[in-house]
Amino acid sequence: MLNHTKMLSRAILILTLAGLTMLISCAPSQMVMNSWVNREELKGQKYHKLFVVAMAKNWENRQTVEDALGLAAEKEGFAVVKSCEVLTPGTSNVSLHDKDLILQKITELKCDAIFSVSVKDVTDKDRYVPGTVVAYAPYPYHSYYGSFNGYYGYMYPMMSTPGYYTNDKTYYIEGNLFDASTGKILWSMQSDAYNPAGIKSFSRDYAELVIYQIKKEGYLK
Repeated sequence: MLNHTKMLSRAILILTLAGLTMLISCAPSQMVMNSWVNREELKGQKYHKLFVVAMAKNWENRQTVEDALGLAAEKEGFAVVKSCEVLTPGTSNVSLHDKDLILQKITELKCDAIFSVSVKDVTDKDRYVPGTVVAYAPYPYHSYYGSFNGYYGYMYPMMSTPGYYTNDKTYYIEGNLFDASTGKILWSMQSDAYNPAGIKSFSRDYAELVIYQIKKEGYLK
C-alpha cells in the first residue's frame, strides 16, 4: 500500500509540473503595463485618417510593424498612411529625425491623427530551466507476480533530460496617439513583449493588443 502511495504521489507531481509548464508556455507574450486616455481632448472628437510611424532604425522592421498596425486600423474603419510609404529607405535615416518634414507630410496627406510606437527599453536575463523527468510505467502483465509492486516501488524507472540556461529578453514598448492639428497626446499605452518569436508575430500581436486596449477604454466600439 505504501509503494502504491509513493507511485501515485510521483505521478501527481509529474503531472503537476507538466501542467505548470503548459500554462507558462501558453501565457500571453505581450501584456499592457499601463495606459492613459485624455478624455477631455477625445470628447466629441472623431478621427478618420491615421498616420502610423514606428520609431525603428531598421527599415524592414519599421515596415513590418507599420503594416500590422495599419491593417488593424483599417479593419476598424480608418484610412491609414504609413511612414514607410512616404519616407523611403533612401531617406529614412534622415527623415525620421526631421520632425518638421514628418509634420509637413502629415498635413499634406490630410491625416487628422498620428500613432507612434517605439521600444523604450530592453532587458536581458539568463534563466535556468530545470531538467524534465518523465515516468516510465510498464503495465504488469503477470498480475500473479507477487513481488512486482515492492520491486517497482524501489526501482521506479525514469527518463530525464538535463537542465540548461536560456536567455530571456523583455521589450518595453510605448504607443502614443496624437491629434495631428494640435499635437496634443490623446492616448498612451505602455506594454511589454516577452521573448517575441519574431518581428512578424510581434507586430501582429502588438497591433491586436492596441486595438483591444482602445476598445476596452471605450474609444472604439
